[in-house]
Amino acid sequence: MGAATTETDGLMSAIDKAKLDNINIDCRSAAEWAAAVGYIPPAHSILIYTDNYNIKIGDGMAYAVDLPFVTDSVRTAIIAALQEHAANGDVHTSLAEKEFWNNKLNYELEGELLILNRN
Repeated sequence: MGAATTETDGLMSAIDKAKLDNINIDCRSAAEWAAAVGYIPPAHSILIYTDNYNIKIGDGMAYAVDLPFVTDSVRTAIIAALQEHAANGDVHTSLAEKEFWNNKLNYELEGELLILNRN
């Protein structure tokens, strides 16, 4: 019997998918954030403390250590939005699904004509 999926597992899965969509998410431990002296995160980036899942939002001007943590209600909204985004089947397909469909067709160009062929 496998281990039960926790809320944390779901959040990390959502974060991983959001990163693939070029949403700027930076995950580090509190010690790693403390060591990031002089780091100014890009505006609108999401900074996640992996020890406790506290969240900061970059403004493009302040050092990461100086940014305030978001409130609990904002944190909950961010987590929900990331999980909703990750669950959106219109946006995300698995690697296996991509390979399946990519292997169904091939193409060639003849001048301005695109010719599709089944594999």
